Amino acid sequence: MEILIKAAQLLLSLSILVIFHEFGHFITAKLFKTRVEKFYLFFNPWFSLFKFKKGETEYGMGW
Repeated sequence: MEILIKAAQLLLSLSILVIFHEFGHFITAKLFKTRVEKFYLFFNPWFSLFKFKKGETEYGMGW
């Protein structure tokens, strides 16, 4: 059971790091006035968990 908890903690930690990393790309693009068409957390598949559009950017979360 302890191994499953450690594996879940690892996946959660890596997911949080990826989110911050991608958000850094997004913020930098916005600061340099670059058009951002889509900003998705994780993948942008044909099925997304949620999505919405604000201004010119479509935000969402894939799997």
